Amino acid sequence: MKVLMLQGSPRRHGNTQQFSAPFLDELRTKGAQITEVWLYDRDIRPCLGCQACQNRAGEFGCVIKDDMHELFNQALAADLLIFATPIYAFFSTAPVKAFMDRFIYGSGKYYGAERLPSLVTGKKCAVLATCGYPPQTALPMFEDAVRRVCRHVGMVYLGSAAARDYGRGTVFMTDEKAECARGFARKLLDEWEK
Repeated sequence: MKVLMLQGSPRRHGNTQQFSAPFLDELRTKGAQITEVWLYDRDIRPCLGCQACQNRAGEFGCVIKDDMHELFNQALAADLLIFATPIYAFFSTAPVKAFMDRFIYGSGKYYGAERLPSLVTGKKCAVLATCGYPPQTALPMFEDAVRRVCRHVGMVYLGSAAARDYGRGTVFMTDEKAECARGFARKLLDEWEK
């Protein structure tokens, strides 16, 4: 299995990275090939809504010349995309949102002169998130958006795992959170083998 983890945190050693580390370790023990990309380090400009990509069959086709072209090709080469993000204001961080905006149009070619097939049909997707509120409060809006993006472009959404940060003066990563992350990785592997 080829996995592309899109890290949406501005902090390389923050909560989201800590939560995703045991998840990735579990996947690696089962032979997954993992590419981890830090989106804050990349130039991902906002979608222009120009729809030029819609008439470019078989390719990303975006007129914006930035790192999204490379990221899109990495997504095409992967079997599983993981959005790993802290939840800010009940949604992902800005680079994750910018990626999603460009990805949905670059892969789903439905609005051009003729309807073209999606480039990512059948690929799988999941979410790892950290948040300050309880996950059942903080995560639903973002998770619903990812689920809808997947449905729109023909991907399979496999679910999410989330961990709460209880604030300053507390230790974020615990054995329980590490096991949650590892358990989610095992669940995805089980789904993969079906």
